[in-house]
Amino acid sequence: MANAADKAIAQAVRLPEVRFSQFTSQLVTSVFDALLDADLKQMESYSNLVKASASTLQDFINNTKGSVAANDISTFLSGLNLPKLTAGKSITADQARLLNSAVTLPDEAGIAKNNLAIDIGAGAGPVNLDANLIKAINDAVANRIAANRYDLLLELVRLGVLRLVVDNGVIETRLTFKTYGTSTSVGASSQLKTRTSGFGLGGGFDVGAALFGGGGGEVSTTVSAASDLHRDVNGSSVQIFGRVEIHFKTDYTPLKP
Repeated sequence: MANAADKAIAQAVRLPEVRFSQFTSQLVTSVFDALLDADLKQMESYSNLVKASASTLQDFINNTKGSVAANDISTFLSGLNLPKLTAGKSITADQARLLNSAVTLPDEAGIAKNNLAIDIGAGAGPVNLDANLIKAINDAVANRIAANRYDLLLELVRLGVLRLVVDNGVIETRLTFKTYGTSTSVGASSQLKTRTSGFGLGGGFDVGAALFGGGGGEVSTTVSAASDLHRDVNGSSVQIFGRVEIHFKTDYTPLKP
């Protein structure tokens, strides 16, 4: 019968197969790589923001007006309570002036007539809409929306970018390695014992002879039977516990020009 303790120890020596140290190393590396990657993405976003804000209003409008969606233009016009612009229809002079006022841009935008959508004079009547005029209105609105985004961009740069940073953190890994060995033996035995006894009558015991037929007899008796069960159990347990805990905190080092 093998020793149970030896079996348990034989399993415990296989602990290196778990590769706990490699797992912990990979976990730490992955966490710090993720933090660094997130920080680099935030810095890249801020760099792009600063770069975009460094351009002039005219350049920004020219570079971004093409990305203004048709839905944005419709929303802008709806905010002015203007009817849907349809060729063959008309808008009043007051509506035309309201539109011109809403899309006017400063001189630094570099757009002719400061982006006025409709050329109207004092005392003018209704303005008839055609395809060319509707396109001019949509272009003027796209320029105005692009200029609004430029103003928002400058405000964001002034306020500073919102960054997500880690103030402190904990990386923890645990390992519990258990092994247990047992051994059992079972023994059984049985024993049968028999005893024989007899008797007889004869001689001068006539009465007895007449009564029992003058003969004798035997009786065989099984006295006992027994079995024994023996069980031997012993065991050994080996427990190995490992724990790695790392506390970290981020810091900032200013970049030197």
